[in-house]
Amino acid sequence: MKKAFVLFLTVLTAAGALSCASSNKTAKPDVVPSGSATSAETEAEAPLSGVPVTLMEAINGSAARLAEGLPKGSRVAIIAFESESAGLSDFVMEELTGALVDRGIEVADRQNLWYLEKEFKFQMSGSVSDEDVKSVGKFMAADMVITGQMQNLGDTYRYRAGAIHMEQATRAIAARFDIRNDDKMRTMAASLAAQQSAVKAAKYGVSEEETPKTAGTYLDRGILLASRGEYAMAVDDFAEALALNPDIAAAYALRSRAQLALIADEVISVAHNFGGINVFVAPELSDEQAAGCDKAIEDLTQAIRLDPQNGAHYRERGRVHMFKDEPGKAMDDYNKAIRMDPSDFIAYNYRGNAYREKGELDKAYADFNHAIRENPDDPDAYRARGSMYRQKGELDKAIADFDKVLELNPKDLNAHGNRGSAHFSKGNFDKAAEDYQALLEIDPENVMAKELLGTVRRRQGQ
Repeated sequence: MKKAFVLFLTVLTAAGALSCASSNKTAKPDVVPSGSATSAETEAEAPLSGVPVTLMEAINGSAARLAEGLPKGSRVAIIAFESESAGLSDFVMEELTGALVDRGIEVADRQNLWYLEKEFKFQMSGSVSDEDVKSVGKFMAADMVITGQMQNLGDTYRYRAGAIHMEQATRAIAARFDIRNDDKMRTMAASLAAQQSAVKAAKYGVSEEETPKTAGTYLDRGILLASRGEYAMAVDDFAEALALNPDIAAAYALRSRAQLALIADEVISVAHNFGGINVFVAPELSDEQAAGCDKAIEDLTQAIRLDPQNGAHYRERGRVHMFKDEPGKAMDDYNKAIRMDPSDFIAYNYRGNAYREKGELDKAYADFNHAIRENPDDPDAYRARGSMYRQKGELDKAIADFDKVLELNPKDLNAHGNRGSAHFSKGNFDKAAEDYQALLEIDPENVMAKELLGTVRRRQGQ
């Protein structure tokens, strides 16, 4: 059976706790002292409780153990919990969150997993290594990061919950239980496995109306506001988070992203939960835009200081240098990002565009091709390569790339416009008209599309 993971992020702060309702019934966990287990082999030798318990007893028991070593108001990270289905993992994560909150522990908004997945390229259906966990913890200024597993053994489930303490960089078992796999448990597991998605609005997520009290909740609300397009308010929340805790690399990186959205000529697209942003900035920057770029560079430089091994910060800073017409600095940052992570398809795509602007087309093609190999489902490299093919007059290749972009995103305005122009250059006026018409259906006020469609109609004799 395919295993499923649900990813979370959390950060430790020293501020007040949230409150929620959850069962207080706890089972006595069989525990291993903090720091005594540092490998999977050691973990396997830890003793188990003799009497099987219910799932909720296991969840509450592990929450009690995890909360023991933390002061009230701490903010913890639940990075991964493995089980036989995404629905079951989701349920355990949700109930564990509530049980921790009941014990005065702050848990970050679980929907931020999309931001973390994008930033660190986690795979929800794959394992999460200790190094990945430590990277997330460091990025989010966490003191402790929690992982877990629930394995179906037939008559029982084996439930484990453990933590990595960031300061000691050691893995410690928190608690283990055998869970009764009775009729009630089997019915619940089957129902949860049938759910369409493990990602939904969380019961314990941040509220837009409630004023945050900690750095972590300001960070959470900032992500929520930015994902809704309220960039100025998001910038304010990220600033509040940094005022309370100046060592959160994510707050700097996200504030730079929101700052770019504020000064952009157009926000083309925003990834779910502000996991990324695609903006257009015209070559001639206004004074306000130049100042916004400077602020973004300052924030990304701070993120690099706090989290120097995260190539995404270099990649994003390079993009801002390109907006400022500083290709040398941009290329230095792109090269660093690629050295840190040779599979970073976004960095290859950015560097390809930089080579293209410098007129080094062979290097640009190589980077776009590399980006496509790393991620065949990302439309950006196909779009960029297709534009280069069209400029060189290799129209069939250009059309093939724009076909792929539109297969991945049927509402991509740029691809419709460029493919229409390629068809027009080939004399395929009917197909060109179809693309311009499709573009206008998506953006009815697009002046250039209206003009191009008018030109095509005249060629068609209409």
